[in-house]
This record gives sequence, structure tokens and C-alpha cells, in this order.
Amino acid sequence: MSEVIITVNKILDIGGGQLQSFNKALLEKKLFWNKEPFTTLKGNVQRVLPTSIIYGDKGLDTWSRITHLSSYYQTRGEAALFVENAQELGQWIKKGSVLIDLGCGDIRKLMPLLEELDRSQKPVDYFPVDLSYKSIEQAFEQTNLSALSSISVTGLWGTFDNGVDWANRNCGDRPRIFLSLGSMFGNDHFEDAVARLQWLRSTGLRSENDMVLLTLDGTKDADKIRESYDDTEGLFTQLIRQGFQDSNHILDEDWYRPEDWNLLRKLTQKPTMHRFVLQAKHDIEIPMRDVTIHGGEEIDCYEGFKYGPEEMAQQFEAAGLRECARWKGPHDDICHSTQATAMSTNSKHTEGSHLTKSKKICRRNVPNTRAYVNTLSPAGQVNKVLTDMANLNGGNHLRNWSASARKELAPNMTIKVEVLDPNGNKVNVNMPKLAFFVASSAFRQHLEANPDDTWVKFCHKDVSLNSMRTIAKWLRTICTDQQYTDIPVPSDVKKSLELRLAAQVLGMTQYTSQIIKGYICGLIYRPVEAQELVLVAELTRKETVEDPIVDALANYVAYLCRYHLVSRNIEDQYLAVLAGGKCAKLLDAVKDHKIRAIAQNGWKAICPRPLTEA
Repeated sequence: MSEVIITVNKILDIGGGQLQSFNKALLEKKLFWNKEPFTTLKGNVQRVLPTSIIYGDKGLDTWSRITHLSSYYQTRGEAALFVENAQELGQWIKKGSVLIDLGCGDIRKLMPLLEELDRSQKPVDYFPVDLSYKSIEQAFEQTNLSALSSISVTGLWGTFDNGVDWANRNCGDRPRIFLSLGSMFGNDHFEDAVARLQWLRSTGLRSENDMVLLTLDGTKDADKIRESYDDTEGLFTQLIRQGFQDSNHILDEDWYRPEDWNLLRKLTQKPTMHRFVLQAKHDIEIPMRDVTIHGGEEIDCYEGFKYGPEEMAQQFEAAGLRECARWKGPHDDICHSTQATAMSTNSKHTEGSHLTKSKKICRRNVPNTRAYVNTLSPAGQVNKVLTDMANLNGGNHLRNWSASARKELAPNMTIKVEVLDPNGNKVNVNMPKLAFFVASSAFRQHLEANPDDTWVKFCHKDVSLNSMRTIAKWLRTICTDQQYTDIPVPSDVKKSLELRLAAQVLGMTQYTSQIIKGYICGLIYRPVEAQELVLVAELTRKETVEDPIVDALANYVAYLCRYHLVSRNIEDQYLAVLAGGKCAKLLDAVKDHKIRAIAQNGWKAICPRPLTEA
């Protein structure tokens, strides 16, 4: 068994020094072919600009800006997946494993998983692989990996093939986890995608302990897809055209002139796929390559396939891979999937076997309408639940109740709760009475004094109708499901803040940590509009001395302005809003040492642990 010698934040050249010749060979094979056309396995002839050429140093700077666009949902969706599922994902990774991140890009989204492994004291070696040396350097600069004592880090500069070959020569028989984030593997025409997965299985996965973690984008909403690639700032146009400009440098030949080409966007179905197309306005002669590209001929580039989970399952099966578990993003159709080789079908994963439930909707029990509590008087029901809460360790949080105990709360037994809709009209919400009694201290106080009530009024301006409906649906779910799940957080920022505010008014602050966590972690993956400052100021409680959301937003915006990480126009918008009286609490929350901490520690400074309400 060979040993891996690690030096923190070291970058090894495993083939990156040959990138110029590598890209030149790809251009000659895929774009400037003459007698031997480049075809997909299905026989479709294409001229293609290789993706590796798009991600040159200038392209990477543009790509970084794209990932922060509000319209570009993919990076944000991946980040949310890691935030939501870091603990469960971590259980699939064994001590001493080697994590090989193929095409690492911005590794900040991976930090929740690495931090979870560090918290669990699982020593692992993490190898970010990328074609760009600068990309790996930036990844190290943007994160505080050295603070994770259980994680050893070495960058690998080279291609995916170089990365897998290096792992085979250096990692011995240690468990290896290949990370394919950003929809890398599986992002191709079906037969070609299967062939690439087969290559990874046959060359990279050596034993039943080896796995692949893939991120997939299964979005089918055509408008959402178009909007994500047709940004108002024109960054994708800049990215694609810069890639073609870079090809001139690689070939040492000015074959590409912008005025000769139209850049088109095309979205097709079956499979759902978006691609950019460079279309010749007239015949283009490239004498040194003995190639003529005729007017109207197209060059494909930056293809984005949107395979759903079932379509990807067909790819995995055809490639000889077995899907072990799947997690879906909280706000969109981004999915994580863990894969093992077909040879390990009968193996047992001792650390993560219970996680296979994440693949499907958890089995739901039939509500128990004959529960003992139904036979009691209203006062008897209240007393029984109070006794159960007192006898349970942490009984005021439904997470600590077993499935059978939650079922005894008889979700079919409801009470009408009157709230106001957005127009000020009174609306009744049917709320599971006893589950709400456990969850809400405000309702518990009322029902203890009035156990016979069948109707209660909560016409508070901070308790929205949507929030109450979300709470009612969640309570019914956790009283009938085998597995406890946290209250679902809306993807819309305003609705999530309203839900948290309602929970605070109802005395349910113990259930809001996911809302706080989701909001704060999302800050670094989306642009912050000036009006969001007003929204947060309005939808956070005035009497709270220190609010983690106010604190994070205020200091993050101050950090963006101090280091000029947003345009001057955006800075001016922030200052104009903050000058108004509505945002005084945000100004009060700004602290110089917190701004410096964000600059030095990034993710950890913005998203401290634990995230809890006071």
C-alpha cells in the first residue's frame, strides 16, 4: 500500500503544465477537423468548442460573477444541498477516505461537508482537481481550509484523466470518493454520458468502498433555464466569446473575429438541453488548418443537459453503477446522488445504511384515529400532553418525540385558528391541535387556560396566512411520517422571513434554526439587492437585541462595500437605503472586527455555529 504525503495548500502539477498542448489537440479534434469529422457516439457530426478552453483565467473571473447572479440557480442550489445535507452526506464517508474533487471550481459550496467531517473528527485527504492553477489558488484563498484539523488538502493541477490516474498511483487501497459537482459527469448526449461514467467506474472505482458523489440539474422549466443563461448583464455572452478569443492564442492564429459570427442560444427537449451556438455569417476560410466553415454553419459550445432523476438512473444502470442514495435540493431540481460500482450491490454500508431512505419519500403511517388521547376530555388531553412533555428529555421540541409518540398527538384532531390574509380578511386555518400545543408556547399558554376552545384568534400583523398554512401542513406531516423533518423553508426570501417572524410570535423559535441557516448561508451565493435590507429590517423583531440574520446581512454588505466587491452603483444604492430610518438596526449591527473576520474567514464568519435563536 502506497502512502499519500500531504502538505496543506500545496498544488501539484499532474499534467496542468501541458494544458496548452492538451487544448490545442482538443481544438484540432473537435473544432478544426477536416477529413475525420468529430461525432457523438450516436453518429451526430459536430464542430465543438471544448469547455476547457472557455474556463481560461479570464473566463474564470467571468464565471465567478455568473455564479452570483440571481438568475443563475445552479450554484446556489448546490450550496443549499450541502447546507441541508452535510451531516447525512458525511456519514457516507469513512475515516481515512480520499476525496478527489474533479473540476473543483468554487469550493466554498463544499465547505459545509468538509466542516462536518472535521466536526466528526473523520480524517480525510481532500484533493481539488482543476485545469486552472489560478482556480485552485483562489479556492484556497477564499476558504479557511487550514483551520480544519482533520482535513489534509493538496491541489492537483491537471485534467480529470490526470486526476484519476494520479489517484490510482498514489492512493493505494484507501476508500476514494470522486466528487463531480456542477453537473460534470452525466452532462452529455446519453450514449456519450454513459461512456464517460463507464470510464470513471472502470478506471477510478477499484473496490466496493469507492464511490462517486454527483450533482445533477433536473430542471425542466424552460423559462427558468433560458433566464439562467440569458442574463441581463451579458456575462454568459462575454464568457463564450472570450473562450473563442482564447482559442486564437492557443493556436497562435487569429481565425476568430467577433464580427464574423452570431451567438445564438438554443433550448431543445427530449432530452432537455440548452446550448450556445456560434453561427458563421459567411464562409470563413482557415488556410493553416485547411478548413472552411460555410455561412450558416454552427459551432456548438457550452451544452447544458437537464436530465431528471429517472433519466439519470438510466445512465447509471447503463454504466454499471448502483445508486445508493439521493438528496433533492430544498428550492429547485438540483440533486445529489451517491454511486457505487455494480460489484458492490450486496455490500452493506455500516455507517450510512439508514440514509437510503433519502432516495424516496419516506413511508407514511396511516393516522391513528383510535389513539388513546381521543378518548379523553379536552382538559384530559391537555394534561396528558403536558405530562408527556415533562417526561421526555427536551419534550418541548417535536424532534425529540418518537414516531409513535408523535402519532399519539392525533393530527386528525384540529382547532380552527383565525388569522388575517394579505387583504386584512379573517381566514380560518385547521391546525393539528395537540401538535400545535407542543410546538407553540403561546398557544400552549392559551389552551391550558381554555382547554375546551375549538377556535382561537391569532390576528397579529406578524403572523401571515401563508406561514400558518405552512406550519399546519408541517405538523400534520411529522405526526404521520416515521421520520421527523424540520419545518420546510420557502425559497422566497420574503416568505422565509415571514415564517420565522410568525414562529417567533407563536413561541416556536426552537424550530427556526434552518430558516436562519438557509438565509445566512445563501448570502454568499446570490446578489443582495438594496431593497432586501429594508425587507430584513421590517421582518425582524424590534425587541431582539442581537438578531443573527440582521448581524450577518449588515456586516456582509459592509464587507462588500469596504472591499469594493460590488459596483459603485450598488454601493450607492446600499448607502441610500441605509440612510433611511427603517434600517437603523442594520447600521447598529455593523462591527469592524466582524467585517475583518468575513474578509479573513469567509464562510465561517458569515455562518457561525451554532445558529440558534436567543
